[in-house]
Amino acid sequence: KEEQPASKVKYDSITLEIFNSKGDKIRTVKQKAPEENGISRMFWSMNEKGPARPTREKPRANAPEPRGSQVLPGTYKVRLTFGDKKDSTTIQVKSDPRFNTPESTITTRYTMIKNLETLTSTAAQAMDRLRESKGIADEYEKKMKGEKRDDLKDAMDKTKVVKDSIAAIMDYIVGK
Repeated sequence: KEEQPASKVKYDSITLEIFNSKGDKIRTVKQKAPEENGISRMFWSMNEKGPARPTREKPRANAPEPRGSQVLPGTYKVRLTFGDKKDSTTIQVKSDPRFNTPESTITTRYTMIKNLETLTSTAAQAMDRLRESKGIADEYEKKMKGEKRDDLKDAMDKTKVVKDSIAAIMDYIVGK
């Protein structure tokens, strides 16, 4: 039997993954690998992955992961990956010593932001469905226009009403 060649490992990007104390991945930061050898920097702003945001246009593929809420004080594992090379360490995130904010206030704020992120994600899903519905209405409109039949005038008018309603809802969610 002929052996299959091993897949070639790509060294074109660097990935930084952050894990909470439960081992759940909470953030992924990627950047293009530098052209030259030497010292390179990557930043993590001590925030979790955020929810998708509602947008009028379909989000582009391979868009960077959205930022979410600031992490709570605690221990986090940081793993850096370059090609097939990986290394990790743990870091301790502490509260800002310049402020004397009680832990209960920090936790309450975090919970409120997580609730807001849930609502933001729901709005993003609604926009996805609205874009899909608009696309379907556009498709039907195009087919009806192609038929050039007088008996489709009522259906064309109703399709326009549907599209106008979709546009009004989109305007309400994300603005004109």
